[in-house]
Amino acid sequence: MKGNGADVTEAMLPETGVPVPAMEPEAPDSKGQSYRQILRATSIVGGGNVLIILVGLARTKALAILLGPSGVGLMGLLLGVMTTGATLFGLGLGTSGVREIASTGGDLARLSAVRKTLWRSCLAMGVVGLVLLWALRAPVSRLVFESTGRSADVAWMGVGVLFSVIAASQTALLQGMRRIGDMVRAGLVATTLGSLAGVLIVWLQGTHGVRWFVLATPMFSVLAAVWYARRLPRPAHGQLPSQLFWEHWRKMASLGVVLMLTSLAGNATDLAVRSMVAHQLGIEAAGHFQAASAISMYYLGLVLGAMAADYFPRLTQLVAEPEKLSDAVNDQLEIALLLTAPILLAVLALAPWILALLYTSEFSQAAGLMRWQILGDVLKVASWTVGFVVLAHGQGKAYLVLELTTLAVFVGCVHLLLPVLGLPGAGIAFALQLVYYLPLVWWISRRRYGFRVKPAGLAYLAALFAAAASVSALSWHSDLAAGAAGLLLAACAGTFAVRRLASQAGAFGRTSKIGRLLAFFERLAPRR
Repeated sequence: MKGNGADVTEAMLPETGVPVPAMEPEAPDSKGQSYRQILRATSIVGGGNVLIILVGLARTKALAILLGPSGVGLMGLLLGVMTTGATLFGLGLGTSGVREIASTGGDLARLSAVRKTLWRSCLAMGVVGLVLLWALRAPVSRLVFESTGRSADVAWMGVGVLFSVIAASQTALLQGMRRIGDMVRAGLVATTLGSLAGVLIVWLQGTHGVRWFVLATPMFSVLAAVWYARRLPRPAHGQLPSQLFWEHWRKMASLGVVLMLTSLAGNATDLAVRSMVAHQLGIEAAGHFQAASAISMYYLGLVLGAMAADYFPRLTQLVAEPEKLSDAVNDQLEIALLLTAPILLAVLALAPWILALLYTSEFSQAAGLMRWQILGDVLKVASWTVGFVVLAHGQGKAYLVLELTTLAVFVGCVHLLLPVLGLPGAGIAFALQLVYYLPLVWWISRRRYGFRVKPAGLAYLAALFAAAASVSALSWHSDLAAGAAGLLLAACAGTFAVRRLASQAGAFGRTSKIGRLLAFFERLAPRR
């Protein structure tokens, strides 16, 4: 969902005899059960994402050691070509396919038709992307590298586009059928094997192996996703009527194209803002902006991305039951704020030192920009949670207008504030776009879908924003004072989150893993 600048195969699978997973809505019979479901999915995906990120960091570090900055730069450009192609030719079918699969509600005939449609569509679009990128390899190479010397590398990125789009269809199948554990395992296996293979090839071939370094991960993504999808039963035999194919394709494409356009618009906005910063403040300021934005997207994306894996298909199953959907969104909002509050406050407190640690001491100058971005991230957590309501209902046009107008607000604010306030103006612009986005998405969700935010969610949001604003204001006088106050508030927020979540332990069950973990932290939390 909003913020500017956030995404995971129907082959001819053999018969396995595995029963079809229940696709009925898991309407929680209590708040505690809803908490349990959300926390379980978040812990599985979050833990897997941490490992994936660590493997990715090690992979990039190895490439830097073997080839230096030039090798990393070449890898980044080729990866950009491949991911842009995958976004364009994937048509957002990976995400819209999740919604379509989840919405089948256990109807085996419909589920089989959706699976076949998703697989054929992604295969066809992947082949189109491969052919076009191969045919346009020379002009694309000239555009990206300012010469045709890398035409062969660009052509091979077309194969990566094919792999990526097919892998997205299989991952959508696992996510839509709520096989979250298998989805995470597939991602971890693909990243690990792809990284090992890519580093080995670069070690043997040097710079000539960079193209294979980039292609290794999407290739293993296809293999891993297909392997785990084999546990699902094969779609029903027989021909898929063309009328039924086009019916499902139109549903997926109508939302998928919107998601694709939104993603491309977001990438274009990021590029435009970075260009404005570089032109007006210099390339060094653009580096500071990149560093602060990367950290912001990393820590928040880790938590919210983990939640989204189960949250999106779960909401889709509840669209016909507004009251249950509203309860699910409120539960997700409360847990999202509880889990992110200590992280947001800790990063806010340690902003200059985190920048110096992950980059160099020169980047600590971006701390002011980063703190404004974190204030915006507080609002982003709330808007992200509610924004999925629009997607779950398949309202592509409303979502596109909402996203495009917010991106326009961001670019407009940067244009106005950057010459006056310098680099912090970009951070303020980031926060202002969320000030615009949050009430608008809440209003749309209330007016169209009957969503009502509960007082607890508003109270948590207000408290977190007030705490973050206080730490930011204190940083204007002393980074040390802001650091001490921010860490104290983060500890308090963490203690409250543990006690609040542990209060639901009766529903989790004291014998469950989540129940035991929360009970353990509850005993550690200080009591008044």
